[in-house]
Amino acid sequence: SKAIGELEREWQLRGQDRTESPLVALANARNYMNLSEFDSSLVWYGKATELDTEGNFLREVPREKMAAAVAQRDSLAVQECITNTIGNSAVTGQESEFILALRWALVMRDQETVDLLLQKIRQDGSNLPDRLRFWVAYAYGWRQDRLTAMTHLRVLVQSGGLSRDLAESQRAWVLKAIPDFLFLEGQQDAARQLYEVMAGSSLPRLASWGHYQIANLDLLDGRYLRASEGFNRICEAKRQGSWQDHACAMTGLASEMERLKSEGEPYGVSAFYRP
Repeated sequence: SKAIGELEREWQLRGQDRTESPLVALANARNYMNLSEFDSSLVWYGKATELDTEGNFLREVPREKMAAAVAQRDSLAVQECITNTIGNSAVTGQESEFILALRWALVMRDQETVDLLLQKIRQDGSNLPDRLRFWVAYAYGWRQDRLTAMTHLRVLVQSGGLSRDLAESQRAWVLKAIPDFLFLEGQQDAARQLYEVMAGSSLPRLASWGHYQIANLDLLDGRYLRASEGFNRICEAKRQGSWQDHACAMTGLASEMERLKSEGEPYGVSAFYRP
């Protein structure tokens, strides 16, 4: 707060021998940002943009201004920042802004903005950094465009991006998303191989999901006894996620389907139903 006071005093004392400085405006914006006074920060970021006629802070100001707008939850200011980001000539140099913009649009479930961002990245972004590629893949997955999402995920894995710039939760999502997308696209054998690897993970939540999906695949393949045993194992294990409720419900159903299968049911399943 003392730094802000000094900087604003200098701003007020400027005279003929002083010029309005984008650096001072940026420093004020950052100080207000550090104090979580995001509305004041936005004012100073706007001033810094206005004064930066030489373009010395073209990377810093747009990125930090968008972050301040998101922190303030100022939808209008965020949308203005996103519009400016999309309108600039290239994705290169704006990767952080695109990541923040995608995350905001996904949280707000703003499909139109997500589509505009993806279109811009598709047009101008050929060599994406790993962190941006992750969010692009995530956005395509959210849009139910699983084939395009898989294309980005394969590049991410093959480039070694999982071990570089992604957080543990993001790496876990990638490892889960690839077999899930294969499963949903009907490539069940390939999905099973990856789920079996996942089931051996040292991360309990990831391992639990792998076992759960193997049980689902067994059910689809008509291996009802194995499916029932798998669902039951997930149901009784330490809770890792909401899918365990479904596993508990499926345990009895898979067991009953195994009974019907083993008995042959010469008259068909309809004989079990009464009008």
